[in-house]
Amino acid sequence: WALKHTVTNGRALCFKRNTPDTIFAATQLGVLISTNQGETWTNTAFDKYAYDIVADPQQPGSLYVACLILGVFRLRDNGNTYDSLGLGGKYNTTICFDRISRKIYVGGYAGNGKVSMSENLGQTWYEFRDDQFFDRWIGDVEVPENNANKVFAGGFNAGVLTLTPPDSVWCLSSTGINQAVVRSIAVAPADADIIYIGMSMSGVWRSTDAGMTWETNPQNKTWHKNHQTEYWPVGLAISPGNPDVAFATFWNSPDYYHAVLKTTDGGQTWEEKTDGLDTLPSFAHLNWITVHPHSDDTIYLATSSGAFKSTDSGESWVKKSSHHLYWIEIDPVFPNRLYATSACMLYYSEDAGETWAPRNNGLSDMSDVMMVDVDPRNNNIAYAALCGLEVNDPLSGIYRTADYGAEWERRSNGLPGPPIFRPRVLVDTINNYLWATTPLLAQGIYYSTNEGISWSSGNAGLNTNRTMFLALGNHPLLGTQGNGIWYYGDLGVQEKPLQTTSSFSITPNPVKGTLRISYTLTRRSSTKITIIDRAGRVIESFEEKTREPGTYNSSFSLELPSGIYFLRIQMCGNQSLQKFAFIR
Repeated sequence: WALKHTVTNGRALCFKRNTPDTIFAATQLGVLISTNQGETWTNTAFDKYAYDIVADPQQPGSLYVACLILGVFRLRDNGNTYDSLGLGGKYNTTICFDRISRKIYVGGYAGNGKVSMSENLGQTWYEFRDDQFFDRWIGDVEVPENNANKVFAGGFNAGVLTLTPPDSVWCLSSTGINQAVVRSIAVAPADADIIYIGMSMSGVWRSTDAGMTWETNPQNKTWHKNHQTEYWPVGLAISPGNPDVAFATFWNSPDYYHAVLKTTDGGQTWEEKTDGLDTLPSFAHLNWITVHPHSDDTIYLATSSGAFKSTDSGESWVKKSSHHLYWIEIDPVFPNRLYATSACMLYYSEDAGETWAPRNNGLSDMSDVMMVDVDPRNNNIAYAALCGLEVNDPLSGIYRTADYGAEWERRSNGLPGPPIFRPRVLVDTINNYLWATTPLLAQGIYYSTNEGISWSSGNAGLNTNRTMFLALGNHPLLGTQGNGIWYYGDLGVQEKPLQTTSSFSITPNPVKGTLRISYTLTRRSSTKITIIDRAGRVIESFEEKTREPGTYNSSFSLELPSGIYFLRIQMCGNQSLQKFAFIR
């Protein structure tokens, strides 16, 4: 051996495939470069503590560096320019680039013995399942060149483990509407592709294609007092028989305006429905609103001055209690049974809200009860989310009952805090999970697979920890603070970045009847086009003959139900995936 550089803590080397004389070294002083097989070295512009470095096999000018604490970075132009890809605050010690799947893997140490993976060149990351966290120090991660489904991680104490990824991750479904806090989400019982969301200072938005595209009422139409920008939609509810009929509660603190609004045309126009609510004091808050699961006419409203009920689809309201309420939940099996949440109190009714009784045995008397969700498979089981009121409140979190609220048991092991501020809880019957959010702690979303006995971080795929609201449609839906709406979907069906060796586009999108695509071949290649549904099933498959380099247009007639689909195109040795909406 011959000494080539007296650098401090030289960690790793990588070679550029197209110019093998060029070598990069990850060191404590940054990334160094040699263009003569290591005879001489110079500093690049990247001067951060670099622990490991890899090159993109298909784009040798792109390098990826794992840095202690600072995160992961992409270097270009031989290290003269770089940008951050996240994972800051973690002890990133090893990085691997799989040339087949183009996934990036990062391992860490010092209490952070986890492997993170990105499918989109570092735009978003998710972690492998908690049951596979096996060591405090991961020294290396590798993927065989002939099998992208195998991932090997070397642990300081535990040896080598073969890892498998989680089944699903959170995927963004609201590009273009991420500018506000998502206060509420409602999914139409009759058609889960129809979703309404309420956002602070932005009004109510509606999607008819499960979140692919969104529409909202213009400011200059029928929003009384300009609700669109000045007032906050707090609660949303959709009639079970007609998804064009929906209700929204609004309030605004500067002038203490509050109202229930109703639409009968899918949000194009809204009318106030306040007959009977004029008894409310001017400073009252209208909170959650919910519709009877089997009746379009029966609606319940939780306000800071009591519970109200309508039996004529919101045309008139009758007061049913005087408690300060945040939430009313209807038992989906026996709708006469109701839960109502309040400040340090939970109430229960067995006669459709005519009478109420406290059900607080086992709950913290220091915490506000923010909401309740009933397990539709076992309606005697319900979960309550309690908000910590004091800094030293040790009992906020998630609680469970198995006897309609007669007894409650705290089940918050693994959740952050205490205290936990304004949490939400959702029974996810699709994935057999419980979900819990921690909005004001900015620590993301958590899930439980054992009825809340233990919780694990569920932030896979998210680019934010500010999670606000949960709902259940075709997929679990998650609203965030300023980062849009996300759905929890199958990991095998995600949009992939287009490769530089080929490109394609779908126009227009949404698609009506005929799918039209344009694609470019940079070398002679055949083309295979596959249509996949959201569950990952192949619906249609088309193959086109081998063609010379150039741009081509193709069209295909499709007979599909309205909804969200994915188009996968395989050409030039690569494959890409793009989401589209199909409308009949």
